[in-house]
Amino acid sequence: MWLLLALAVLVLLAVPIAFAIQRSTELFVIDVAGGRVRLVRGRLPSRLFGDIEDVVRRAGLSAARVRVVIDGTRPRVHASPEVPSGVEQQLRNIVGTYQVAQLRNGNMRP
Repeated sequence: MWLLLALAVLVLLAVPIAFAIQRSTELFVIDVAGGRVRLVRGRLPSRLFGDIEDVVRRAGLSAARVRVVIDGTRPRVHASPEVPSGVEQQLRNIVGTYQVAQLRNGNMRP
């Protein structure tokens, strides 16, 4: 019984730590709802935000989530399944023109 209780406590402590580690590599998160783009977490240059808005508007996306994380030394885009592969590629191309330091020093915040 004590072993089971100790295991449960260990799992309860490990979940927030795993969540924090995942968030530590996250640069920013953008939500698209009703065709409107909103910065949820992180920071990014306003020019990049405008470029993302243009891609979303041209694609006619009404709902989606885009996460940009650090992968090694480069930013990497993770888009929700609602985002067509061509649009996701456009987002990767836009984000790929920025270095991680530029994204971290962006002037837009949620």
